[in-house]
Amino acid sequence: MIEKVKEYRLIYELHAGAVFEPFYYWILDFLRVNLKYKVVKGADYYNISARAPEFYSMLQAIHLSMADASSFLAQIGTILKGIVAMKQDYQRIKECLDYYEKAKKPPGELVLKGLWVDFVDVKTGASSITQVTRNLPFFTVRDWFFRVNSVEEIDKLPTNERVKNFLKRKFLEYQTWKKMWYESLKEMLQIIEERIKASSETVNLYKEWVKPLIRNVQSLQMRVEPISPELVTIGGNIYGVVELLAYKGFDEVKLKSEFGNFVPCIQLQFLIRGSSPPGRYMRTELLLRSVLMDLDTFIQQLEEWKKDPVEEWFKRLVLTYSKQEVKEEKIEKQERKVKKSRLRFLYYLSGAEYRDRNMALKALQDLDTLYDTLKKAFGMLTW
Repeated sequence: MIEKVKEYRLIYELHAGAVFEPFYYWILDFLRVNLKYKVVKGADYYNISARAPEFYSMLQAIHLSMADASSFLAQIGTILKGIVAMKQDYQRIKECLDYYEKAKKPPGELVLKGLWVDFVDVKTGASSITQVTRNLPFFTVRDWFFRVNSVEEIDKLPTNERVKNFLKRKFLEYQTWKKMWYESLKEMLQIIEERIKASSETVNLYKEWVKPLIRNVQSLQMRVEPISPELVTIGGNIYGVVELLAYKGFDEVKLKSEFGNFVPCIQLQFLIRGSSPPGRYMRTELLLRSVLMDLDTFIQQLEEWKKDPVEEWFKRLVLTYSKQEVKEEKIEKQERKVKKSRLRFLYYLSGAEYRDRNMALKALQDLDTLYDTLKKAFGMLTW
């Protein structure tokens, strides 16, 4: 719920080299210093006529920022591909270590023996178990190897000494490999963990470097409004919009208002039109509006204005999206909503809503103070 309380409109024209900034920053400082409001910016965009001298210099600045940002993003992409590959290797090593945990039982031991036969012993060529089993006297060697678990069991096999000696040699080789490979896996697991951490820190470093460049591209980008009458191509002119939201009495940590379920706010919208280059003529139309917002609407509005699209995009880029986190967040919001509805019912019954609303409306009288002082400060007519 947003209730409009009062509204003023001012037109401020600048001539002969005057600039817009003193007018804007006077209002901003008066709100923050004198009236004790917190101020956030909701919109800030502009457009320039194609015949204006700043038009092509602005396009060149956008191009240079995009080129630098693309270079950093390419490096980030390369590092992310490496992180994905390292995570796959990390998963395989964890699986192999899990086989060691299960090696006390036959299935785990059989898997380790299969890995050794298929990927380690096979490289020994003609003396490997795979090659030897092709010879008729040794065709049972592979089956015996997977069945025995000690040298004593090999001695008890119903086969000749030649086969037993071959099995003993291969079994001892397997035991040595099994022990050494376990230590190697643990060491490699630690190395990959450190490399993933280092690569993630590098991505975060590049992210901090590239974010200002992306924000510059967004801020330099002109908003095209082909049907808007504010900008004409026959001359060199500029058009811009800045929107501010000033509020007081709201604790951003506890998400509570000192006016109960109400937050007094002052909305400001600057509509700027002028000739190019700036300074010859500029006209600023300022809309000042005092509004009363309920707490939920204000929190939603504040979160929307404070949301950083660049940061949200980077979260998706570096694969930090988690369905589980989103699910937990939804559950938390639902529980908070149920709790708020109960508290609000008691709040209405207590009669505190009427008292808090009157206090919030009284605070919004600051708009009259801002309006009157602003006109006096810049020599405008007052009645």
